[in-house]
Amino acid sequence: MNAMSSKQFTLLFTLFFTATLWLQSQEAVNVTGTVVEKSSGVPLPDATIWLNRQHGESDHTISPTSSDRAGLFFFHKVPAGIYRLHVTTVGYRETVRDIILSGAETHDTGFILMEDTIYLISETVIVAERMAPVTTTDKVVYSVSSTMRASSGNTADMLKFIPGIRIDLQQQISLDGSENVMLLIDGRVRDISHLKRISPYDISKVEIYRTPPPEFSGTISGVISIVLKEGQEKGISSELYADIPATKSFVYSFPSANLHYNNRKIALQLSYNGEINYEHIDETNSILIRTLPQPLKISAIEQVRQRNLSHTFYYGLEYQLTPRDMLNFQGFYNPYSYEQDGDQTLRVTADEKRTVISRREENDNNLNIYNSLYYKHHFNDSSSFLAVDLNHARLKADNKITYSSREGDDLFSVINREKPAEHSVHIKADCALQAGERTKLTGGIHWHHQSMRDRSTGFSYRQQRHALYGSVTHQFTDASLHVGMRVEYAAGVMDGNQPVPKTLLLPFISFQYRPWDSQYVTFTYRRGTDRPSIFQLNPSRYTLNPYTMRLGNPLLEPSSSHHLQGEYSVRFRHNHLSLRLFHEMRREVIDPLTTLTDANLLVIKPHNLGDLLQTGIQLTALLKSGRFTVYPSVRLYRQRTSPNSQALNNGVAARRNLVFATELSSTLSLPCQIALSASLQYGTPAITMQQSTFGGTLYTLSADKMFGKNLQLGLLSAQLFVRSFVYQGSETDTRRFFSNYTGYLKLPDLPLMIRMKWLFHSGRINRTTDRERQELTRKPKRR
Repeated sequence: MNAMSSKQFTLLFTLFFTATLWLQSQEAVNVTGTVVEKSSGVPLPDATIWLNRQHGESDHTISPTSSDRAGLFFFHKVPAGIYRLHVTTVGYRETVRDIILSGAETHDTGFILMEDTIYLISETVIVAERMAPVTTTDKVVYSVSSTMRASSGNTADMLKFIPGIRIDLQQQISLDGSENVMLLIDGRVRDISHLKRISPYDISKVEIYRTPPPEFSGTISGVISIVLKEGQEKGISSELYADIPATKSFVYSFPSANLHYNNRKIALQLSYNGEINYEHIDETNSILIRTLPQPLKISAIEQVRQRNLSHTFYYGLEYQLTPRDMLNFQGFYNPYSYEQDGDQTLRVTADEKRTVISRREENDNNLNIYNSLYYKHHFNDSSSFLAVDLNHARLKADNKITYSSREGDDLFSVINREKPAEHSVHIKADCALQAGERTKLTGGIHWHHQSMRDRSTGFSYRQQRHALYGSVTHQFTDASLHVGMRVEYAAGVMDGNQPVPKTLLLPFISFQYRPWDSQYVTFTYRRGTDRPSIFQLNPSRYTLNPYTMRLGNPLLEPSSSHHLQGEYSVRFRHNHLSLRLFHEMRREVIDPLTTLTDANLLVIKPHNLGDLLQTGIQLTALLKSGRFTVYPSVRLYRQRTSPNSQALNNGVAARRNLVFATELSSTLSLPCQIALSASLQYGTPAITMQQSTFGGTLYTLSADKMFGKNLQLGLLSAQLFVRSFVYQGSETDTRRFFSNYTGYLKLPDLPLMIRMKWLFHSGRINRTTDRERQELTRKPKRR
């Protein structure tokens, strides 16, 4: 009986187990998910997805499927079990994920994040090139095309093909008319000189933040982020770049030389970047003083030879401690000078006429020294990391401008001198955590100490700034939300006095909705701030002529700003169109205030002068037809000022103004590896609280040709047959006086520059992951 019971029990158990397996095999689950690009969140159509059974189960592969235009894929009634999900598409790494199907009617895998990749077949590199930009909740991502690279001398020159970016003749960068822009390279803060030594061929894409999220300082108005290509194997590479002027009277040269070595664990880098500018400049100042019985007319003309010389020597060492840990040391040594030598002619017309001619001589010596140490650790999820950045920067300068009378009715002799010494220490820790397939958390803390002493005046200043930020990004099916907060605290000591510490809350919110495929609607709000620079706080005196003086103001307070924008963008084929409505309100703006003393002396001094509102519309696009591509940006906005009591007491009235500005670039790719390009920059006068500012129309033409794989030659011309170009100007008109300043750049009839680029590679090169953070206040450049 016991034996029979044992056999029956065994039989029943076998039948029960078999039935369970049979029932489980009959259970069917629908499988769905969305394939998106990891860096931008853009849906990827036509990806191939398939399922394989795992863990000893019967070898069975579910028939592959493809994602639709929205990146969605679907498997109908898949038998329950343990599977391995495979996702592949051209230009991206294969993604593999294990899933368990049981119980539920539908299994949602969420977002499948695909990373860019480069396929190497022998010596041929095949890259999926995406022309159309992509709009996300906080940025616009522009892929760098081969034509953009072939039409550029260096990376700074290439940026003019990004709509909204303006590059002037001295390669100074502005975004949507503002020069208060942060420049990033692979997530690290850089300066323009570092950008010039990076080859356009090493760049994958450019990201534009017009309303920067909380991880960026509240003092900036925009961010230009350069993302380099993925690294490869070991080897040596070098690059030489040079601009060769066709005439000695007009020299704009930005030479560079780079040497990289990498053996997988250690990467070394040595490089040089130069800035050599020689040009003739005429600067005119016209003043009309209306308070006297007989109006006093003053005209001053400075005819100078401008010389800008900068030499930057970079060094870097990166060590890959483990596959997830990287340590980097980076630094540079940069002596530079900006000098203008020539004659000043001053003519005064009143009861009697007077003329004074003085000689202007300038001696300018500056030295920047920078060193940084950077550590980064990646967690199991490649998008989650912890990074710590420690750096120290030092500036030492000695600038002297001497005016000595040569002839005339009166004598004018004066010496303007500044000898600032500045130190800056910066510590930053950032982390990011992928909290699920659709949610990402970011946070960080910044500490910055800055001190400066002017040895010529005895002025001293110390400041500490602390910042804490955090944000969360969540992706829905057809929408995404990015919310964050940045808290900034600043306390300083100036000439022994301690101003009241300031704490600012800077919120950020951005919501994006995709109503249709490849169409996006984005709404963004951000609060920012503007802190006075050390050079604005320094009360040193600078005499321009016997009737004009410039001073600093140690009593300046930070200003605040509110930015609100709504944007509609659409992608069609290789084209992109974006329409942005924006509203900006800046409170207690820091602007120069010009006043007239009882001695008929014009004093220019920065003050907090009131509120400035700007409301308008911007159109940006990337339009491609065959080999021809155009990159337009057009802005039309209205300005309105609301002076505070101090401004009103000095005769500053409320004003309104309408501004039109445009940047237009284009490229044409021809056979035989020839690329042509053209750019145009134009803007009507804009207003500040008291002044009107203006500049001339700038256009450039270039032609480049590749010879083999290593040599590129080009010809660049700017302002053909324009003998004089207004590079900057300002005008102030009050009841008591009128003042106009205009700077003219003297040009030859045919300003030509020959540019040459030579590249060398040995082995398969991995770029150095430089980790430089440029926190030092650079002495302002005169243009």
